[in-house]
Amino acid sequence: MKHLKYKLCISKLWLVALPLFIYLHLTKYMCFVFLILSFHECAHILVAWLMGYEFEKIVIYPFGLSASIRNIGHGKLIKEIVIIVAGPLSQLVFVVLFPHWASIGLISDGFAKYLKMINANIMVFNLLPIYPLDGGRLLQSFFHSFLTYQKAQKWTLATSMAILLGIVVSSLLKGWSALVIELFLAVQLIMTWLQLPYDRLAFYCYRYVHASNELPLLHHQSDLYRGRYNIIEKNGHWIDEKAWLRRMFGSFKP
Repeated sequence: MKHLKYKLCISKLWLVALPLFIYLHLTKYMCFVFLILSFHECAHILVAWLMGYEFEKIVIYPFGLSASIRNIGHGKLIKEIVIIVAGPLSQLVFVVLFPHWASIGLISDGFAKYLKMINANIMVFNLLPIYPLDGGRLLQSFFHSFLTYQKAQKWTLATSMAILLGIVVSSLLKGWSALVIELFLAVQLIMTWLQLPYDRLAFYCYRYVHASNELPLLHHQSDLYRGRYNIIEKNGHWIDEKAWLRRMFGSFKP
């Protein structure tokens, strides 16, 4: 089994967040939020590592860990669905853990109930079908199961933006914190949309190096289906995806 190799970074946001938490008397609360979100991310990291994925870096933010998993979104659908689901499922541990801590006197019963509510809210919010939340990544995998790569990416982002807009218009989430989160998600969606041409090229590069062993699919599209081994009609002839990618890369001009 491969060793877990990564670059560990501490976010500069700590310079602002830590004094703010202390000033607002939120230190205890944020410690538990950090615990919940870091445990969630560690589940993603562990399962991704067991699946053979490599890591670019792991960043320690004031609200928890964040891992950059190399080639995530380009690999086998079933593997990545397992990686995505691991995070939310890991939070079920706290359903038992917080009451247990209360029973042995580590935290009060009232605070345990409050933490259970926070944990449930984080889990539900993270499963909203908005990219790059886990729910949005599951939505992405759904579209990739029957659409070509570029179409699946566009449908993921367009659907995510429509759902986010619906949440904003309906005022489903309230308060300044909700506004900040909605703005953050909107910026992420726009930036991801602008990066689509580069993301598509990165997927082609990944697919060229990592040959697919999925079931073959014959089609006439000028793109690849991520979840299948592609055999594409080109100028009246059928060619496999490896030959198609060689032609594609040969057409690129430096």
